[in-house]
Amino acid sequence: MSEEINDSLRRYAERVHSFKDQFPKWTEVEVKKYLIEPFLTALLWDPTDPNFVRYEFPVTVGSEIKKVDYALMSGDTPICVVEAKAGELDESDAKQALSYARILNVPWVLVTNGI
Repeated sequence: MSEEINDSLRRYAERVHSFKDQFPKWTEVEVKKYLIEPFLTALLWDPTDPNFVRYEFPVTVGSEIKKVDYALMSGDTPICVVEAKAGELDESDAKQALSYARILNVPWVLVTNGI
């Protein structure tokens, strides 16, 4: 399986490299669609299957319901939260994702602008 993932990641990297000059202009939706979802696919997480990837996964923060951009699932349990951002990342982006992970008791967090 690792060779399959290596090949898939290599193809992904080549594809992404071909449009890297467009990154700074993209919205968060474009980052998700063109960078993050293909990356999840390259890692063999099927973003079209809710058994593997859930979009806008609800998280109760105090009295509010927030949404994690992606939750990578093992059965009904999220095991990784993915927060997508457009543009530059900063410390508050990481704190937001870590907060969601703590609440959900999730061991893995990914905060990315796709780059």
